[in-house]
Amino acid sequence: MKELEARRKALALESDVYRETLKLQLQNLQLYGAHVRQRFNFLRPSNPLMMLIGPLIGGLVQSRRKSSRMGLFASLLFGWKMFRKIRALIPTLLARRKRRQKEGASASAS
Repeated sequence: MKELEARRKALALESDVYRETLKLQLQNLQLYGAHVRQRFNFLRPSNPLMMLIGPLIGGLVQSRRKSSRMGLFASLLFGWKMFRKIRALIPTLLARRKRRQKEGASASAS
């Protein structure tokens, strides 16, 4: 009878260990998912840089199909003007991104 009681306790402890291991694996999976989302966040259409880069790339691709140098020149000129307009916003966007990374790191550490 004592053997069965000892075996039952051992199985209960082993079950607790597996339960805690499963919890840790789920946390690791959540952290990995958050990391992947953060890494590919710049590809989202709501990203201001993607909203500016999209038409520029479209213009370059379209101008290559036509093989028109004026179309390419117009696209490059448009890109340069847009860059000059948003140049002041880039440090703000980068600072916001770094702040989010720090907040994510501090939240995952706790």
